[in-house]
Amino acid sequence: MRMENLQKVVTKRFGTPPEWVSQQIGQFGTEQLEDLGVRLMDAGSLEELFGKV
Repeated sequence: MRMENLQKVVTKRFGTPPEWVSQQIGQFGTEQLEDLGVRLMDAGSLEELFGKV
């Protein structure tokens, strides 16, 4: 999944994300973005999605 697409899906699911989300997504490589895209289906919050629970 491309970074831009993932940011759109995150925004659609959780609303406008805080800056730390965009910063973290921007640092991810292809494999991490794909993993995040899969975890996005089950995450109940941004904190859960990014492992900050």
